[in-house]
Amino acid sequence: MTKLFLSLYIFILLAMATIGWGGEWLWQKLQPTQNHQQNITAGSEKAWLASAQLAAAWYQDSAPHNRPQLLTQLSQQFATQVSIINKQDLPIQISQQGLVSYLDDNRLMVFQPLVTKEQVLQIGPIVLADNTADGQRLKTTLLFISYLMLALFVALWTWPLWRDLRALERSSEQIAKGQFEQTSEISPTSPVYFLAQAMHNMANKIGELIEGQKMMLNAVSHDLRTPLSRLKFSLAVEDKNEQKQSMQQDINALEKLIDELLSFARFEHQNQSVQLEQIPLEQVCQSVIENLQPSDVYIQFECKLAENQLWLCDGFLFERIVQNLLSNAVKYAKSQVKMELNIVESKLLLIVDDDGDGITKENWPYIFKPFYRIEKGQKNAHKGFGLGLAIVAKIAAWHQGRCYVEQAPIGGARFVVELR
Repeated sequence: MTKLFLSLYIFILLAMATIGWGGEWLWQKLQPTQNHQQNITAGSEKAWLASAQLAAAWYQDSAPHNRPQLLTQLSQQFATQVSIINKQDLPIQISQQGLVSYLDDNRLMVFQPLVTKEQVLQIGPIVLADNTADGQRLKTTLLFISYLMLALFVALWTWPLWRDLRALERSSEQIAKGQFEQTSEISPTSPVYFLAQAMHNMANKIGELIEGQKMMLNAVSHDLRTPLSRLKFSLAVEDKNEQKQSMQQDINALEKLIDELLSFARFEHQNQSVQLEQIPLEQVCQSVIENLQPSDVYIQFECKLAENQLWLCDGFLFERIVQNLLSNAVKYAKSQVKMELNIVESKLLLIVDDDGDGITKENWPYIFKPFYRIEKGQKNAHKGFGLGLAIVAKIAAWHQGRCYVEQAPIGGARFVVELR
């Protein structure tokens, strides 16, 4: 990050120095100097004095009855008023060479005495060219060019950085999807190269850890099956019914644990590809209920979908959600489980309620984490292994949805799954 800050700081300094020097050079080249402006003004005064002398000579040489018409012609030629006034009406003395008087910075009057010395030829007011406005426009143009150049310099510096950051963003998205093996798209000269290397090293380490965990789960599951097979063989020749029943319960629990571990490992580690298709949701729920219907708990199903309503999702994974939620609800229910299927604001809602003891609010944030179990209120010794709800949460995330728990109206826990 220090390298990134220093490169940006030095780049901006150089850019501002270059733009400032270039702008000053252009201003000096394009803007007239003070002496040049004064020379232009002095030249204009001499030209108007010479024109006034010629007009005065022309006026004096003309016949008296033609002089009014001549003044009109001179006014048209000079594009300003030309008139004859009495010298006594002027508060200042005028030499024989004439006089230029400025009304303001851009307007002047020219006075030229006639031979009679009692009258003066007056020309004006004369409007000079407004160089101030031209200078202001030039200044505004140069300022705009300077800002444009600064924006261009900053864009040239930020474009490679933006490109590399976009590459890091793509890498992080791939890591989130479980693709840990990646090739670096960032040059070693990039300011974020070390950040990219750190991210790739982290991804490789995570991939190695997950692969090791997967191998460990498979190995543990495989090793557990061997003593289970021996126990089953021993049960086949065991005569004592009480011991045989107890051993059979333990074996069933171990087998269920192995199945849950293998199932969770498959959902956790593989890059799950969701097979989206139009699924008849009501039929799927009815099928799960029929296969799961216990003798001591009544499952009430309410479908608020249209008849033969289809939904775009993975049918196998949706069935797994329903099965896990219903199985969990039946374990903790006292006598009743309610399941509702509905579509609200373009989202599919699957709601499962039970009338059990419920779940305290402090456990709500953790209930969907793997291996998290609540021991209180269990009806038997083997309530589960804390993996079913974790699988539900993962499937919901694959469908761009979510799941959460709250208090059920019938007294127990309510599990809600939203699928998009």
